[in-house]
Amino acid sequence: MRLHTIVTVGAAVVIVIPSAGCGSDKTDSAPATTSSTTSAATTTSSPSTPAPPAGPLVQPDQLKGLMPDAAGVSTAVNVPNLGPSESHDSLDLLPDDYASDMTCVGAVADAAIQPYSESPVVLVRTQDFAPADGSGSFSAITSAILYETVQDAQDQVAATVQGWQGCTGKSVQVKTVPPATFTIGTAADAAGVHTVVNNRSAPPGPPWACGRGITARNNVVIDLTVCGGDPAAIGADAAALVNLIAGKVPA
Repeated sequence: MRLHTIVTVGAAVVIVIPSAGCGSDKTDSAPATTSSTTSAATTTSSPSTPAPPAGPLVQPDQLKGLMPDAAGVSTAVNVPNLGPSESHDSLDLLPDDYASDMTCVGAVADAAIQPYSESPVVLVRTQDFAPADGSGSFSAITSAILYETVQDAQDQVAATVQGWQGCTGKSVQVKTVPPATFTIGTAADAAGVHTVVNNRSAPPGPPWACGRGITARNNVVIDLTVCGGDPAAIGADAAALVNLIAGKVPA
């Protein structure tokens, strides 16, 4: 179990809700909306070859529609009978002692406000999924984070993955309910979909692992965590779910 402390963008209402998985707590406002000035970073193969024009950017009213339904998630991760659980429009503001090494918080928690604090986030949508029978045998926490520019989204993914790489092999305790310790795995990259699998080392018990997945598509970052009792499958599950959502982002 974990505690969500939800703070809606621009609102002062705080709600605390327990949910499954290795997620995070929200206790403060999400980052301010970006300015209206849009910057574009282009790469050209030569001075005489202009970059192709960017496609239409994803708009705020499209973000919620990027979230998959429960049946699609079940199919992607091969876990039957998943249902939607918590959903919100916010980032996670974790307590300062959420992780024993807070430099690794982005490796153990998806869409946490700390790794995004210097990032010009426009809007967030998060949807969690869990077995409908309440068994707690699997969880998927999916987020889409909207930016004004494609470059901003790409920069955030690069910074997140760099953080993962700096934490490889570390043993990190997190303030889930109950507390748990995870060994941070080695980041992998498949066609721009980045994953890392963190295996639980404490408390003793059945195998349990959480896989982080992240990518940028257009001006959207897809950031998620899947957790379950089959560590060998978790990395593939995270990648499959990232690709499921990425396929819904307009090119």
